[in-house]
Amino acid sequence: MKTLISAILLLWAMENAWAQDCLVSSYFKKNSKLEFRTTDEGGKLQTRVEYEVIETKSTGNHVEAVVKSTVFDKKEKQLSTADVVYQCTGSEFRMNMRSYVPAQQTQGMKDMQVKADDSYLIFPRNMTTGSRLPDGNFHLETSMNGMKIMSLNLSVTDRQVVGKESVTTPAGTYDCLKITTRQQMKSVMSFDYETTEWYAPSNGIVVKTELYRKGKLQSISQLTKLIN
Repeated sequence: MKTLISAILLLWAMENAWAQDCLVSSYFKKNSKLEFRTTDEGGKLQTRVEYEVIETKSTGNHVEAVVKSTVFDKKEKQLSTADVVYQCTGSEFRMNMRSYVPAQQTQGMKDMQVKADDSYLIFPRNMTTGSRLPDGNFHLETSMNGMKIMSLNLSVTDRQVVGKESVTTPAGTYDCLKITTRQQMKSVMSFDYETTEWYAPSNGIVVKTELYRKGKLQSISQLTKLIN
């Protein structure tokens, strides 16, 4: 019995220590600001996205953050804004899948009503090279004056950690896990993509993403500013 109690207390202590690690992650520090810029295959700016952590709360080993995202086009015209929720527990970081919708798809949504799923991609704490990660599915609908305008479905599959790399972006240098995925997006048109992303476990951030279609590079998104 004493052994069982000791094991439970040890597990509880570990999970709470991991929850404290969540609070060091940039997405879970109130007032943290992040900026991502997406460029095309030729290096020309396509979109800029600002994230600001506006609220955080923790219950036991569960931490939740409300993050305001604002999308701008290459001419600094605001395309959309939304509050999204990120979650972290003792064993995983959950990234809101709304951040996986290409910023170009948000054009025209600024003055519309947007209804989106609370769907998450899971990044386990113990993942390493060779790990296969859970799939994710996301659904979004837009409407105006009660009339449905558009729906969008996004699925992210075949997620696998293929290695470890050090990645340098304008925001700094990060030790990352390299993750490959397949993405399928269905809206007015359907697209299939392959992506490579670099996830920095110490910050809980995908600091860089390369998006390919039929083997050809389409865009690069990377962290350009980080204010904790």
